[in-house]
Amino acid sequence: MDNLCHLYMFDVIYEKPLRVDALQNLETLTYISIYDWTYEASSVEKMSRLHKLGVEEVDEKSDVCKLFASLAKLMSFRHFTLRGFRFRSMSCLDEIGVLNGLKKLRLDGRLARLPIANKYLVVLVLVNTCLNENPMPELHCLEQLKQRNVYTGPEMVIRYGFPDLRVLRINELWNLRNILVEGAMSRTFTKQKHVACL
Repeated sequence: MDNLCHLYMFDVIYEKPLRVDALQNLETLTYISIYDWTYEASSVEKMSRLHKLGVEEVDEKSDVCKLFASLAKLMSFRHFTLRGFRFRSMSCLDEIGVLNGLKKLRLDGRLARLPIANKYLVVLVLVNTCLNENPMPELHCLEQLKQRNVYTGPEMVIRYGFPDLRVLRINELWNLRNILVEGAMSRTFTKQKHVACL
């Protein structure tokens, strides 16, 4: 398996944690439990080709800071998915900002609040985060934003921002009754890009 480039997994139970750092040619790895990922901090750098990673079973007990710090050493790393649980919150994700090269981020699972946005991020996908506060003020620099069951409030206000937004998809916001747009997303509407809404 030394030459393996792409490893796609789902609901795999291991007898022993997978030594991912032994797979040095890996470019894609999805989905591995955060509890099955073992590595020596110094040996993660050997996975220099890894650019896409999906980690699941992230909850409030997960040591995501250690995970983010190790991934920050990977120069090719661009696409990251964190999958938690529908009824348990993920731990604080603010340290995700150390992933400077990250272009696409997918957060799937309950969050107490959004992490501080990475200024280099182009695409953000939020699924089942069930946020209590309107997430839009934190996301104004994105080009693509996709939301599904992300917010539990009745009104979403989008003010002054999103100058580069080209794609906005909003689905499954069951409590949402009103979307108010004020001085934002001019590029999205003037160029008639795809806007999927309720």
